[in-house]
Amino acid sequence: MVRFEDVSNGSFERVSFRIGPGMLCKIIARSEPDKNALLETMLSLGRLDGGRVLLMGRDIYALGTKELLPVFGRMGVVLKEGRVISNLRVWENITLPACYHNGAGPSELEAKVEGFYLAMGFQKGRIGSYLGKSPELLPARERRLMGVIRAMLAEPDLIIYDSPFEDMDAETAGRLDEVITRFHRAGKGRATVFAGSHEEALGPARADMVLKQQGKGFAS
Repeated sequence: MVRFEDVSNGSFERVSFRIGPGMLCKIIARSEPDKNALLETMLSLGRLDGGRVLLMGRDIYALGTKELLPVFGRMGVVLKEGRVISNLRVWENITLPACYHNGAGPSELEAKVEGFYLAMGFQKGRIGSYLGKSPELLPARERRLMGVIRAMLAEPDLIIYDSPFEDMDAETAGRLDEVITRFHRAGKGRATVFAGSHEEALGPARADMVLKQQGKGFAS
């Protein structure tokens, strides 16, 4: 699913690792800038001085924009700050990608969205009004929850979480970990990657492989 082959750029030197189908992987960088640089490199947003980055078996730095779309269409990315479209309500932010890319209808998504928020401890009678809020009024951790369900609705083969448990209390982090684990297991061959700059940002997440930054490289 994700493969770095001797990757070098301004932040790293000769980084190699492989995250295969079905794997859960934690990647712990030494700092926020290093973690961000790793994610940018993984998503073809950074500079590459050497090596190759492969997603779904494709060398993403060798692909054009049109060729990249099918690759990224099989992925979900949940960013730490919970990136949102400010002029859309919570419901629209969550469901727009699934409606646009997967052709899913609102009624089809409603039960999944409600189920997610119930699993996260929201009261059933308050979910409707919550979905009608402006996301700009929500704290970053709740915008991150929006990113989680938005990514999951697309049923990706690979999902990447940026510091998913940052600033969460233990109960909320435990609930989110259960949701993430259940989703991971539900997809045949689905790979899950957690990236953070410290252990707490990755909370109770389980992993088959842990990569920690050592100097300008990563080792398990």
